[in-house]
Amino acid sequence: MINRDQQDKEIAVERMKIFKEELSHWPEYDYVVINNDLQICYKKILEIIDIEEKDQKFDYKNGNIKKKVEELLSEV
Repeated sequence: MINRDQQDKEIAVERMKIFKEELSHWPEYDYVVINNDLQICYKKILEIIDIEEKDQKFDYKNGNIKKKVEELLSEV
C-alpha cells in the first residue's frame, strides 16, 4: 500500500490509526482469533463454539492476546 500514490499513503495512515485503536480493545474480549491462515482460524472458531456450547470455557491464554497486542503496537 505504501508504494502507491499519495492518496493511498494517506488511506494507509488512516487505516493504521483505526487498527491501533481497535487493537487497544483486544484485552477486553474473551477470545481473539487472528486470521493469518483461514483454515486455522476457521478451526479455532469452531473449537471455541463447540466448547462454549458445552458450557465449558475454552482454554485460551489471555496472556497471548496481550503479547500479540504489544507485538503489533511495536510495529505500528
